[in-house]
Amino acid sequence: MVPLSPGFNPVKLQFGDCFEVERNECVCGTTPPAAQFHRFLGFPGKPQGPNSDPNFGAGPESASGWYVVALLLEDRVDDVITFVNESKETNHDPSETMVSFWMPSANPLSEVITNHVLPALERSGHSQKVQAALAKALKEHPELPMWENFVALSAQLGQTRQVLSAANAALDRTNLPEASRRKLEQIRADALLATDRLAEGIAVYLTLLDEPNLPAAVPLNPEAEPQFGVPHQISGMPFPAAPSNSESVPYRRAMRVAEIGRLLQKDVWIQKGTDAVEKILLDENNTGGHDPSDVASFVGLLIELKQWTRAEHVLGQLLARHIVKDFDNNHQVQGFHTPPMASDTLELLLEVYHAAGRSADVLTLLEEAPWWNKRDVSDWLTRYHDFAGHHGERTRLPIPYIAAKALADVGRQEEARQIAEAIVSLSPRFDPGWQLALELTGDDFEKLAERIFSEDRFEERPLIWQARFHLDRGQLVKAEELIRRSIAIDPSDGEQGRNDRMRAYAILAEILRAKKDDKTATVYEGAIKAIRMAEQADRFSAAGLLSRGIKMYAESLTLFADAYCIQSRLAMQLARSGDLEGATKHYQRAFELMPDSFGRVESHCFGCEGVFDGPLAENVATRVFAKLVADQPKNPKVHYLLGYLRTSQSRYGEAIESFREATRLDPDYLNAWEKILTTDDLQNEKLPIEVREEAIFQILRLDPLGRHTYSDISNVRDLAKLWNVLHDDHSQVPDDSATSLFSLRSSKLQLDAQQNARTVPTGIPSEYFSIDAKFEGRPRVRFQSHQALRAIIDLMQGDQESDLPMGLEAPMDFEPPMIEMKVPAG
Repeated sequence: MVPLSPGFNPVKLQFGDCFEVERNECVCGTTPPAAQFHRFLGFPGKPQGPNSDPNFGAGPESASGWYVVALLLEDRVDDVITFVNESKETNHDPSETMVSFWMPSANPLSEVITNHVLPALERSGHSQKVQAALAKALKEHPELPMWENFVALSAQLGQTRQVLSAANAALDRTNLPEASRRKLEQIRADALLATDRLAEGIAVYLTLLDEPNLPAAVPLNPEAEPQFGVPHQISGMPFPAAPSNSESVPYRRAMRVAEIGRLLQKDVWIQKGTDAVEKILLDENNTGGHDPSDVASFVGLLIELKQWTRAEHVLGQLLARHIVKDFDNNHQVQGFHTPPMASDTLELLLEVYHAAGRSADVLTLLEEAPWWNKRDVSDWLTRYHDFAGHHGERTRLPIPYIAAKALADVGRQEEARQIAEAIVSLSPRFDPGWQLALELTGDDFEKLAERIFSEDRFEERPLIWQARFHLDRGQLVKAEELIRRSIAIDPSDGEQGRNDRMRAYAILAEILRAKKDDKTATVYEGAIKAIRMAEQADRFSAAGLLSRGIKMYAESLTLFADAYCIQSRLAMQLARSGDLEGATKHYQRAFELMPDSFGRVESHCFGCEGVFDGPLAENVATRVFAKLVADQPKNPKVHYLLGYLRTSQSRYGEAIESFREATRLDPDYLNAWEKILTTDDLQNEKLPIEVREEAIFQILRLDPLGRHTYSDISNVRDLAKLWNVLHDDHSQVPDDSATSLFSLRSSKLQLDAQQNARTVPTGIPSEYFSIDAKFEGRPRVRFQSHQALRAIIDLMQGDQESDLPMGLEAPMDFEPPMIEMKVPAG
């Protein structure tokens, strides 16, 4: 393997002066994952094999990824090819990871470069150099798996013309196989879209749709046909998920044409794209079927376009096909009475009927279709099923909500009310459920919201909707008090789906308008506009319109500047473009704002998950947080944030000290307790068992429903205390699981008939058919998940190979002590 130039160190590019080459570690005393590249490669020698260090990240691919980028930055493209080809003769073959444009999940080297190496170099101000290296490399060697990295990075730097130049140069090669030429044509089409040459880009896409799809994958070498790596995301710019097989390629192309048409209101593109998708989905020659998410995406698009009749037609065709095909395959023999795809299709059909206002048809389908594999609407409701969307996704409407809305529309108010109350009780983050409950419960709404908040003090939605309740009645003082309490719980509100984020600020703005405080109301309205514009920018970027997406992000940053998420995103973009002075200014403001932007639970938003990545951000954060700790030593949030920073620097011991100080100052700081455990999992020298168990018990006390955190109780040693904590926590939560809300008549009859006739298939435990998710939170169910109890149960059932967990083995003469455990009455 060819060595790098003397003194050249890509790790030092990321970690700056903190990293010492001689010691192969940071002066802080830890070895960051990227620094393992030296150790793994025997820098600058040959790879030594997989590294066992738990901090190593992706293993050999991580090291190879840094090495490949280092060669590119040294303008040694031929050596990249040499390295990959020579590696085929060793135990570690990174070329096997560069297999296919359409299979990034099998491409860990490309993923490491995409998700770790390039973003780190971008954030440390090396974007221009990386982009120039990629441009030269891809012109000379289009087989390198970095095309979409290059497209996204060039769009950010305003240099997307270079993408077209590189793609055209590659297409001028005379030895390109036809399949590779088509893939390069798609890269060219994407570059045209990214540079806002939409008509040309769409024309290429439509041409590709008219041609047969020919998959191809050959080994990597300079004479081989090109293969291209596709990232799911780079630099905060989302991309569509990659197809799982070659048959999905035409679908993705057609959906992109249709989605761009929708975003730009181009009816011709909408029609051509949706026609192509419909043809693909209904193609009877496709024996492999389609991913349910593909069908759901298309139906969601048709619903947005209000093409409800067309959506019904497509789903009807698919439903008929699923039922005939799956029953021909004798699924009933395996103990399942419902075709696997049928219930998915039925749920989408209900969404269509709901969107079209066909409430009577919604109820008819629920009652008459025999393929739900459920007896009652309540079977969709469990305390551990969350209906809310996530991070800007479109919120799918769950069956119970659609059923309740339909019942309300046809005048069956009491049935609708019962379902609505069950929805907000069991999925309190779901805003449409709250809106419906508010409409149906009248003056009883406040008691409902108060009860649900009493069960979960870290869920802000009950407070938000209580504020809405009082605002609608003109009770401004009470409404403002409630809405400010909700904002204090999670100021960033980053966990909500599209159009639901920052709802508290929208209500606060309404309250302030009603109080004639127009100046402050305008500030919060600007925040809402910024978030909505950013959500729309996400959709433009996901559709490949990168230049337009970046402009929309930049504009959104001007609408609301006094929030850490806006400031940090602007700082990251400035750093990527090489403006380190400007980035420093905005990083500093972002970090100064962070304590007021975090609550006892926080959810990151607006692309801020990697806000501490890179030496520039880390150095500014270290300076700001050190000052905050000195100025506000009694503020638990500043200690928590310092711990967060230390975790990102792999300084785990210091991080845990900061988290523990935060919990000392605020024993109810839920996320700090959780971070103690998750950070301890990352370090080699573990915390004493009593410290870990204290964190576990505190999490169980603060979050008994487990909605916000996770605590692994399988190795807790104090079983008596564990039982008592679980018992006490559960006793605070009423059992509101509904037994019947709305009967699915035909499905229930079929289930009952099959249950009477069915015998359990050989080899499948009887518990497979009796587990009910509604009881998962009961103390006895959670308690028996403990590793020692599971081993004892296995031994009692005759499993001689069952072992007690390490550390819990008892000597032969051991006599268990008497322990006092609370036993529920009855």
